[in-house]
Amino acid sequence: MKRAAFLLMILSIASKILGFFREIALSTLYGTSYITDAYVVALTIPRLVLTFIVVAFTTGYIPIYSEIRERQGKIEAEKFTSNLFNLLCIFAIIGTVLGEIFTAQIVRAIAPGFNSETMKIAISFAHVIIPIMLIMPVPAVFSGYLNSNEKFFATGVNGVIINIGLISAIILGAKTNQPILLMLITLLAYIFQYVVYFPAIKSCNFKYTLTCDYKDANIKRMLSTSLPLFLTVGVNELNVIIDKNLASRVATGSVATLNYASTPYNMAAELIIISVITVVYPKMSEFASKQKNVDLLNLVEQTIILISALIAPIMLFFMMFPEEVIALFYERGAFTRVDTIAASQALLFYALSLVTYGVRYVCVRAQNSTKDMRTPFLVSLIMLVINLFGSIWLIKSMGINGLALATSISSFCGMVLMLYALKRQFGSYSLKYFLVNGLKILLGLVIMALTSYIIFNYLSSKLHNHLALIISGMVSVALYGIVLIVLRVEGFKEAKQIISRR
Repeated sequence: MKRAAFLLMILSIASKILGFFREIALSTLYGTSYITDAYVVALTIPRLVLTFIVVAFTTGYIPIYSEIRERQGKIEAEKFTSNLFNLLCIFAIIGTVLGEIFTAQIVRAIAPGFNSETMKIAISFAHVIIPIMLIMPVPAVFSGYLNSNEKFFATGVNGVIINIGLISAIILGAKTNQPILLMLITLLAYIFQYVVYFPAIKSCNFKYTLTCDYKDANIKRMLSTSLPLFLTVGVNELNVIIDKNLASRVATGSVATLNYASTPYNMAAELIIISVITVVYPKMSEFASKQKNVDLLNLVEQTIILISALIAPIMLFFMMFPEEVIALFYERGAFTRVDTIAASQALLFYALSLVTYGVRYVCVRAQNSTKDMRTPFLVSLIMLVINLFGSIWLIKSMGINGLALATSISSFCGMVLMLYALKRQFGSYSLKYFLVNGLKILLGLVIMALTSYIIFNYLSSKLHNHLALIISGMVSVALYGIVLIVLRVEGFKEAKQIISRR
């Protein structure tokens, strides 16, 4: 399991790095043009389908499959798998047909503010990408099947494959000046990422059966298990649609600008917050299953401090140097100085929610470990309402920056609600623990801020801004780490012990 976890970690990091280069290629070759707006909106469709179907069904499938295999044997488990796959294929065909018929209506619902030229391109892009739904049953069912059979490479490498394909699509589309080629290669990239599944499935000696029983009790059980998560994911994705919907009404390039601004934020969140939770969550589940509520609450507290200590310096750096960070990432080719300024302002407001997102995600996973899906769903619903009304109100005076700020406000509210829910379920937190370690982290951040400010301003007059930013960041983060070690911020030692036990 340790080797598998290490492999998945390497593949995940490689995927995120390639995803970063994908955004660089898109910004360099297309900037914040109407083609980028259309491309980002068109890709929202497969992303929504992937998130809804794959995440929800994989989560519900694995425990049911494992139970059937344990109690009734491999043959019955694979009959269940075939049945689920066949049913999803039927829905995929229906969904593709309906998607192609109502493509224009779907795109207008996501981005009603596009001008006629951008709308025309977005609809043509969407027509090309919608058939991706036909292959969605493969990851929806067989991601869980392969993970259950410990074939982790196939499910981990697909992120690397698709990003290589998308980078190729962006480059070839720009070099040939054929936007439709950009979308055709993107479609092939989405399909090809799952080709590696088939040899892995074959190696498991999977026996496919042509069954299609929607009344199967196991299918109903799986759907009831997946429904709360399906609704939670759906609410979260609605937030993404709201941002794109409102951004499309501001100006050409606004959707692309928000996309670029959120990329550094998402990279930090995925590489640090989600990685830490992935390691800690099995221990949460173990404590929850044994009803060790005190141990679970202690682990939650330690993880909150750990994630806060790791993500806070990145949040501070984004807030201090948003323009320089965006320039380092994107300012070349078609991405102009004006684009940098616009994206940096949005990044500043997105960065406000990095710590609150981390704390909330810890609380959500703690609730999930107790099989409580209802509370995270209700909190997500409240966040959706706050984000919606906040975005409508703030966009009038702040433009797309208001959308980023509304996201941060809703994230803060979600964090408070999740902390309160956990307190009601498990008892009071140790305020002394949070206060002492929080003050230590704050002191480290103050020292980091002063150090980075002094070094950057000194070096920027002697070196290129990019190099000055990198050096000031490395030195200040190193000093921040030393301060935390000297002050003995808790959470690190406990996390190391948890990892060493796995």
